[in-house]
Amino acid sequence: MIDGRQFNILDDDGRLLCPVCGFPGFASSPAYDERGGVIGTAICPCCFWEPGFDDNPAASKTAMETILQSVTSYRAAWHAIAEWKGNSLERPSGWDSEQQLANLMKLAPHLK
Repeated sequence: MIDGRQFNILDDDGRLLCPVCGFPGFASSPAYDERGGVIGTAICPCCFWEPGFDDNPAASKTAMETILQSVTSYRAAWHAIAEWKGNSLERPSGWDSEQQLANLMKLAPHLK
């Protein structure tokens, strides 16, 4: 079994990155423990990823067998449109989906 804590990715400023889209500060505390996603800890304001739900086949019909498969599948669907899904007032000025993903892949290449 994979240790879910590998999906708690921190940027250089100590902010948790969404494992799907790389949005910095998507959660205020670790969203994964050793077993997997901790439901109710966060919903990414950028792509709407919810740890413990979107990566859990018992909770979501679109979740895959593993967390990584769920993350990459969800990312592919989000990246196809690469748009901000949340409240437009929360969208950072100069937001760039490609740069956000590039930063995520640089810090967490195991999520490819």
